[in-house]
Amino acid sequence: MTDRHVHLVGTVPADDAKAAFELFATELGDRLPPWVPDGETGDRLNWIQRIIESLRSHPDLRLARDGDWSDYGKTPCFEVAPNRSFTTLDLDYYEYFQESWPAFQEFRDSLDRPVSLQVGIPGHLDLALCAFGFKPGAAFRNVAPFRDATVREITLIQAAGGDDVVFQLEVPIPLILLTRVPSRGQALAAARLAAEILKVVRRTRRGTRFGIHLCYGDMNHRSMAEPEDTRPAVLLANALVKQWPQAQELEFIHMPFGRGIEPPPLDGSFYAALAELRLPPEVRFAAGIVHEGRELDELRRLRNRIETLVGRPVDVAAACGLGRRDRERAVRNLALSQALAE
Repeated sequence: MTDRHVHLVGTVPADDAKAAFELFATELGDRLPPWVPDGETGDRLNWIQRIIESLRSHPDLRLARDGDWSDYGKTPCFEVAPNRSFTTLDLDYYEYFQESWPAFQEFRDSLDRPVSLQVGIPGHLDLALCAFGFKPGAAFRNVAPFRDATVREITLIQAAGGDDVVFQLEVPIPLILLTRVPSRGQALAAARLAAEILKVVRRTRRGTRFGIHLCYGDMNHRSMAEPEDTRPAVLLANALVKQWPQAQELEFIHMPFGRGIEPPPLDGSFYAALAELRLPPEVRFAAGIVHEGRELDELRRLRNRIETLVGRPVDVAAACGLGRRDRERAVRNLALSQALAE
């Protein structure tokens, strides 16, 4: 890979998928990536919040602690209801795909180069951990329904979109957990977390295309972790690559360097662990450094530093989706991204 593109994580403040596609094409031009999200507009702008809220009406769960989503410690927490067995649940990814697919097809036909639809898939472990109040014990005991439902949605979308769809697995909470593990235990923890993440991938149809979005959280545009360096993210990325099943395609890994309202650090030592990143040459690497809190020259120096450590050109991206920004800041981020990818 010798040509840089702008990786689009997912959300953008736009009215609908058609408007999101038009915004991306207008702002990015020939730096438009090989896979483009539908902007995840409307209820999806706040990632999994709508899914967790829907659990209030699940017959097998009950609310253990309410929350208003004003902070990470103020989210709704559920538990299995007495004398109930939590074994199934429904997700809405295929429903949103059906809404966006016609707009994507029209957008794709207007371009002079191939492009796929990027479909964001929240990690099943992330869903379980958030639903059960970030309590690992309860989450792992009840993760199976989230895993099964995620596989069902991917299977439905893949059957309709085929090779024109790339699934972006979004796994912030495993990375956040990893930053809290003592350094001596991080490699083992990364391997175990990767094994659970990939249980979904292994159950999908042969040839299904995936990418990985790592993140530190972006609720209300604030992160849930304050990493000291990039080592936890590199360990998790390497573990995912090492265990990746041969039957499925890994297209890209996106790694965050900024965190919510915090721009990426300028200290070169923060990025040193990237020298240990081990990605196959066909897997694109998207550096999540683009932040309107940094000047273009600063971002260019960071990009060059990362490319030296990784040993090849990289795609550029924001640390997370643009949906928690207003329109002006989102457009500014896209403009910085386009310039940085040149």
